[in-house]
Amino acid sequence: SIVSLLSSNVGGLLLFILKNKMALGFALAFLIALVGRLMCAFVRRSFHEPAVYQHEKTDSLLKFSRNLRKSNFGMFVIYNSLIKFAVGISSPFFILYMLSDLKMDFVTYSIINSASVISSFLVLSKWGRTIDKRGTKKMLEITGLLIPFTPILWIIFRNPVILFVVELFA
Repeated sequence: SIVSLLSSNVGGLLLFILKNKMALGFALAFLIALVGRLMCAFVRRSFHEPAVYQHEKTDSLLKFSRNLRKSNFGMFVIYNSLIKFAVGISSPFFILYMLSDLKMDFVTYSIINSASVISSFLVLSKWGRTIDKRGTKKMLEITGLLIPFTPILWIIFRNPVILFVVELFA
């Protein structure tokens, strides 16, 4: 998360500095990402994975998908898949909205996007303890009710400072 936060902000700064040479800015950003990925691959080759005992598979994917609505885990899979699908469909449009409609520069865009990473640093350990005490179902019910407010707040507000706070919440 820290590397993601830093690379997002450095990439935004790089594109801001090279705004008159956008192709060069993106080429440098992708080159830096390529070098980073190659370094990760090199380091990962030195890891040793211990042998893992695998249990026999009892259910096929087809059988599991037929019984999705009959178990709590199946309902969770449906819920999680639908949320991830909706976010996956809408995410590219947020980027276009921020850059085209709100006329944000890449630095502002990067700062607003880093809000969710910052909030995860601040909140996740407390969130985990709360889940341990109250249960996952209760937290899913609460977040399920709160998730639709994020895009609504994006429609209402245009101020980058307020949108940063909205992303902290998101």
